[in-house]
Amino acid sequence: MSTSITRKPVGGLDRRPAGNIIVKPRAIIDPNAERMFVRFYAAAAIGLVLGGLQGVVQRLPGISDWLYAAGYGGHLITNLAQTHIIMVGAGTLTLTATMYYLLPRILNRPLYSRTLTLLSFWFTVVGVYSFYFVMLIEGVVLGGAVTRGVPYDTARELLGAWYSVPTGVAGAIMGIGYWLFISNIWLTMRGPRSWQGPEAFVAKYICVGASCLFLGTVQGFYQVLPWSVNFIRATGLAGEEIDPVAHAHINMVGGVAVTLMGMSYYILPRILNKPIWNLKLARISFWFTLIGVFGFWLSLLSLGIIEGNIMLGLMRHANNLSVDAAYQLAINRVGIWHNLLRAGFGITMGIGFWSYILIIYKTVTGKKTANAYPKELVTGDVPVPAPNADTRFNAVFFVAAATAMLIGTIQGVIQIMPFASNWLDAAGQAGDMITPLAHAQMNIVASTGFALMALVYFTLPKLSGKPWVSQPLIRFSFVLMVTGILLYYASLLTLGFIESIRVHQLIALPHGCQGNPCDELTAFNIARSEVGWAHPFWLSFANVFLAGAYITYAANVLATLGPENVRGSLAEWILQAAYMMDRALKVNKRQQVSDVAVLRMRAIRTFFIEFFVGILGFVGAGWVTSGRPAFGMTLFFTWFTGWLIYVEWNLAAQAQLYGPDFGFVAPVLPLYFGLALLSAIYAALTYWRRGIKRKLAAPAPSRIVEANALLIEDVPASSMAD
Repeated sequence: MSTSITRKPVGGLDRRPAGNIIVKPRAIIDPNAERMFVRFYAAAAIGLVLGGLQGVVQRLPGISDWLYAAGYGGHLITNLAQTHIIMVGAGTLTLTATMYYLLPRILNRPLYSRTLTLLSFWFTVVGVYSFYFVMLIEGVVLGGAVTRGVPYDTARELLGAWYSVPTGVAGAIMGIGYWLFISNIWLTMRGPRSWQGPEAFVAKYICVGASCLFLGTVQGFYQVLPWSVNFIRATGLAGEEIDPVAHAHINMVGGVAVTLMGMSYYILPRILNKPIWNLKLARISFWFTLIGVFGFWLSLLSLGIIEGNIMLGLMRHANNLSVDAAYQLAINRVGIWHNLLRAGFGITMGIGFWSYILIIYKTVTGKKTANAYPKELVTGDVPVPAPNADTRFNAVFFVAAATAMLIGTIQGVIQIMPFASNWLDAAGQAGDMITPLAHAQMNIVASTGFALMALVYFTLPKLSGKPWVSQPLIRFSFVLMVTGILLYYASLLTLGFIESIRVHQLIALPHGCQGNPCDELTAFNIARSEVGWAHPFWLSFANVFLAGAYITYAANVLATLGPENVRGSLAEWILQAAYMMDRALKVNKRQQVSDVAVLRMRAIRTFFIEFFVGILGFVGAGWVTSGRPAFGMTLFFTWFTGWLIYVEWNLAAQAQLYGPDFGFVAPVLPLYFGLALLSAIYAALTYWRRGIKRKLAAPAPSRIVEANALLIEDVPASSMAD
């Protein structure tokens, strides 16, 4: 549908006193169709609660010690699982819903496809939650093997397909969800030359963010493939340049942070009734950020691949060469480019972020007010209300996000300098507490977390049609979030510096480790033991505040959605499932009978077939013979696949890791026979209720009436006049 564009003099919006601002009719937006976006926020709130609770549990004494002793198996739990459930399960789902809501209003065109929206939701939710539980289970299994003396790489090879297939499948489902979402965004944004209006530049940020998320998912899918995993694991710090550093930057900085920057330019004027402080600087900031993000990502990827291949070549020709020594030799071969590329693009990215931070501070603290927004301007489907104390408080979240970004980027620039980078690398796991953990805490968790909450606080009342249930709870969750972030960041930095200094001291001593020279890992174990209870206590204590912030935020989101929205979504899913179940249980006409005695005998026959054939391993046979083949075959394949996985896991994977043990059989025998019995009872009862032929009532006489060349069929005769 074409849209006419007119010009109307409006002053103050983009800091031009009386310039001509392009005005367009509002896009056709269906509020009822947009209500589906609330399910994104609900799923994100649940993911945030899971991640917050895990953060507390995994830092508790005893559990944190086991996770540390589990090596990379513990890393699967503490880093990959928790990071994905918080940043993808909560962060990306929130960002997706907000992009779906705002983009039609920014570009004044409807979202491309409602079907893609639904599919992107289900694939992303199923993918991220599957990936989360796969990482937890694999982390426990592999970590248990490591604590029993089996090296991690050996344990992973013994698992074979049990490791690669679940990870690959869950990652692929999650990636499809991302790609469907990105396709929907790209197709909605097609034709950049048609982006008109004073706020159209915001679409550039969204386009870049979607592109970065696409690249990040492609990289994420590739790097879980076996040969890629082996390369990253074998190349140590060079492999870490690829994952997690490059992968996290393109996803969280390029994909999430850049998009949030653009959205803040759209939302802040609406909650403060103020124009953006300097649109020209905002456009300059965009280009610095774009060049910095992509340049930094490509530098990390290139250096990781080049230096990793140099390391493998060196270790192949010198069998006694350690991974750390090979990494240093690889850096020496690359020369000045190792630090120049990272520092150069890091500073470029920092300039883009710092100019954005300045714009946010000046916009919030400035006293200039905008003229009233004209109704027909591209501002959404409702007039912008006058700001009040509650809406102004929403701006505090953007200020907190900008402050966290400022701290994180300053730390990022410092830690890529040669003196800092070398010192942190030499400290090993103690240095990891400073970077990437503390750095990511401020740059990703704090900055994106505050900004995402601000987006939800702005959009959710518009989608649900109701105000927030509790404004004080918003302020309380903000205080908890600030306290938790500062405590956790300070704890990581303090413990990281104390333990890193001690590691350097022990390595420098000729007999630092019980009379022997120290390597990095042994020195770190000694340093951590000397810190004692303080290490897990402070990290766990800080996570209690973060979990509290996540839980209170989630409670406010779900309460604001209200039982009608939650029940509406649940009722829709339940009704769809019930309809499919009803179709599957319907007896086909060939197996229906008219005589009750025959019906009784066939129901009894169905019971015995299902039970006795079922305990032989063929559950579903009774359903098939009683005229429900689709349900019977689905039940059989689900039953067969479940038992195959369970038995194969215990006989193959578990036996290789921990030795043969047939103790797994006895606990599941009641379940084995019980499921066959329940299936037999249900098959017989449903056949008894549905297997009888029912007489159909004679249809009422009908006529075909022609009116205006449209045929109205099957109209009852009683309602028609001759």
